[in-house]
Amino acid sequence: MIGYLLSREIEKKGYKAIPFAASQVIDWQNQKGHISHKHIGVIAGTGWIGRSNLLIDPVFGAQARYNTVLTDMPLMVDKPLERGCGDCMACVAVCPA
Repeated sequence: MIGYLLSREIEKKGYKAIPFAASQVIDWQNQKGHISHKHIGVIAGTGWIGRSNLLIDPVFGAQARYNTVLTDMPLMVDKPLERGCGDCMACVAVCPA
């Protein structure tokens, strides 16, 4: 809902916006959506993809849910984070798989 509401606010300012909810799956069997929120998060500088194959935020770890809004609104550009999991193995230690 937040992505949808954000898109409406962007459109009120005269720009185009397309929200993609995290729950929007187009192929349940292969768990695919229209876009990869994880890869967009990496490019946007939100985090990195960790050993768990999840997007890792430097503050919240993997405990976040993402959704994406594509827009032509001019935004401040960021860059991918220059860090990763390093020697941390916390997710491996607690993962039953």
